[in-house]
Amino acid sequence: MVLQKLPRNAAMDGVDLYRRLDQPGSTGGLADPARVDAVLDEVRRSLLADLGTEPTVRGWRAQALFASLVAALDECDLMTLVDTGDIYFEGASVKPSDYFLHLRSGQRILVDVKSVELRGDDPLAMPVKFGAVEVERMRRFGELFGADVYLALYYPSMPLWTLVRLDDLRAGPGGGPRILVRDSLFQNQLSLLGDLYVGIESPLELVLRPDFSMPNHVDSSGRAEFTVGAVELRIGGRTLAGSTKLVGLATWPASVRIELST
Repeated sequence: MVLQKLPRNAAMDGVDLYRRLDQPGSTGGLADPARVDAVLDEVRRSLLADLGTEPTVRGWRAQALFASLVAALDECDLMTLVDTGDIYFEGASVKPSDYFLHLRSGQRILVDVKSVELRGDDPLAMPVKFGAVEVERMRRFGELFGADVYLALYYPSMPLWTLVRLDDLRAGPGGGPRILVRDSLFQNQLSLLGDLYVGIESPLELVLRPDFSMPNHVDSSGRAEFTVGAVELRIGGRTLAGSTKLVGLATWPASVRIELST
């Protein structure tokens, strides 16, 4: 089933924004034009500043793309933003992730989305860095929320997504938590959301066996003329069951080996 978006009253979101941006000690009633204009001026100032900040815009775009990805993969039955609105906590500070997901498997995860621009001569060796305090705050929020914390890393230049656990980060020079781009590819857990890859052993071979009841010939240059009697697809030296029934194998990215011996 496809995720449905819960209808919300956008006007009430505006009222909540007004409540949070209204300055303490403001005079006049709630509907006082001067009081409303002061809040709208603050919204305009903040919005223009954010829209002019490229990293912020990239982050918003990545968040929207991730939500679409989750909905398309269809392994999640509830998704909600958690980094908006008021948050109250006790003790050490916390940092909410961007999304909470309840998966069809029953697993509860928090996902923080990050857009990563690849740089350097060897971008796969580039570290994706996080602040030590930021990571501890995200970890504590996950513990209190009762959910595992993951990082969704988007590489727009590839373009490619990876999903790694917060615990996959390792201390780098100076002690800051990080993960290399190549390690995020190796440790990718997007399968939790339904993004699966087929893993095969090398080599992948297409074997065309001749029909020995028909004429066949190999000339001195190695050119073979024969009638195909059987087709096999081999993976890691083993014949794939039922491969003789496969069609269109010539379009596969496989090596081709002609066997004329029995």
